[in-house]
Amino acid sequence: MMTFKRFLFFVAFVAILFVPQKHYGQDEPAFEFVFEVKKVYPPVSISKNDLDNANSLIDLNKRYEQSWVREYKMVEITAVCNGELQKAIGPNDILTQDQKDLMFCADPKTNIFVRVEYIPENNLSIREVKEMDFSFTLQPSRDAEFVGGPVKLKKYLEETVLKHIDVANFKQYQLAAYKFTIDADGHVLNPTITSSSEDEATDQLLINAICNMPLWEPAKFYDRSTGKQEFVLAVGDMNSCVVPLLSINQ
Repeated sequence: MMTFKRFLFFVAFVAILFVPQKHYGQDEPAFEFVFEVKKVYPPVSISKNDLDNANSLIDLNKRYEQSWVREYKMVEITAVCNGELQKAIGPNDILTQDQKDLMFCADPKTNIFVRVEYIPENNLSIREVKEMDFSFTLQPSRDAEFVGGPVKLKKYLEETVLKHIDVANFKQYQLAAYKFTIDADGHVLNPTITSSSEDEATDQLLINAICNMPLWEPAKFYDRSTGKQEFVLAVGDMNSCVVPLLSINQ
């Protein structure tokens, strides 16, 4: 006689047999297929609001290694202000008013450079003065945008690319990536293959689609000037190990 536990096991087994199993057909990959344009972030960048409220080096660069420092000798900030290269020097990681004024005055499309001279935090009997530096850029107050917005951009890419490629050619963890720059006038510049689709015809189709894009609205800064900005067209699986190399997350 079948016990109650065996009966439950038998019912569960039969249910598994008759549950429809999902099979990925030729046009449906076994992962979430992504086809979108993403902003590329510079190595270190900061918003105008965060810059205005910065009081120390860690406020300028979250990756700044203040734990390395036992004693500061000098912190120098260099920036282009009204077309002229200027410097402001402070005694430590706390920003002086002169340094803040210089950064506030800095031309928004130029890099701001920070140089630190310090005695390192270590166990050596003789501690030599070391130097470390970094630079950062100011983020636009408004990112560059395809005329008509994301909806128009998606439609453009669907019509020029998606209709002409076989999604089934993309494997799991495979991501093709194509970087390009939108200049201060909204033109597309320097489209490059960062990660190939492994199909020459597909790569060329995607590069052509980028090259033939209509004018964008360029990135705009707080002083109403426009500047260049970098983007990447990502196609495939966003779980790919290629993603961290694209600088699309901050």
